[in-house]
Amino acid sequence: YKPVHRAPLSLDSPCETSDPTLLSLLQCRCSSQTTEMEEKMNTALLAPNEETKASLRRLHHPFGTPQVTQPDVSFCLLHQSDYLTGYSRDIIVPLWVSYVIKPLFHVRAPGPEECVRADVRVPPEASQLCSRFKNHPRLTFGLLHPPYLNDSAPETDSLINSNMVPMFPAFKNVWT
Repeated sequence: YKPVHRAPLSLDSPCETSDPTLLSLLQCRCSSQTTEMEEKMNTALLAPNEETKASLRRLHHPFGTPQVTQPDVSFCLLHQSDYLTGYSRDIIVPLWVSYVIKPLFHVRAPGPEECVRADVRVPPEASQLCSRFKNHPRLTFGLLHPPYLNDSAPETDSLINSNMVPMFPAFKNVWT
């Protein structure tokens, strides 16, 4: 018997840039960020060209892009400088996040995750509502790529709703 990987039954499709004016419907606002700051961060998310994306895939997917082996899954690959996300439009959460942890010469303490903004690359209808977790007694969120691991980009690159997953509060103490 010779084991083999299953063939992918779904392939990623491009993430469509959404209209920034519709993002307010997702209730992901940060009082500490001005509109100008948010526009600058959004522009940075949209900046990678195909050459940069290929370089990021080689870095963060040294053994190839994770395969989705369920049929008819609608997902896209989101590129950030410090990590890549396979984001599901169907279940509206990340399927996986991959990144390389470089040697840490100093470890930054985890910062507050209160200020998560909407990802402009994901259409509002396929995006999570940030308010879903704000006052929920039994549910919070975690970030699959911790902001304090960002090496080449600001922490705000990880503080986006495409990096959030639902989590029970007790588990969050273990995760962070």
